[in-house]
Amino acid sequence: MDIQLATKAAYRLDEATQVGVESYNGLGGGRAFGRLGQADHQTYLVLDRSLGKWDLNLGVGYGYGAPEDRWIVKAVVGVPIS
Repeated sequence: MDIQLATKAAYRLDEATQVGVESYNGLGGGRAFGRLGQADHQTYLVLDRSLGKWDLNLGVGYGYGAPEDRWIVKAVVGVPIS
């Protein structure tokens, strides 16, 4: 089991749009936390947009720690189920 701390701060531009920063920080296993320099960390600049009942989250981020991808581009689409 790995533990990860995720945080987000956003500024609402209008009713359907937000811009912000997301941070994901790996803390290691539940029984033995790892060293922070060996854990994974990512920080993203993000755009969140509501499109009717759908949600779109786009981000460009940078990974640091070890092992890690340096530059990351992400897109998350929230699809309504019901």
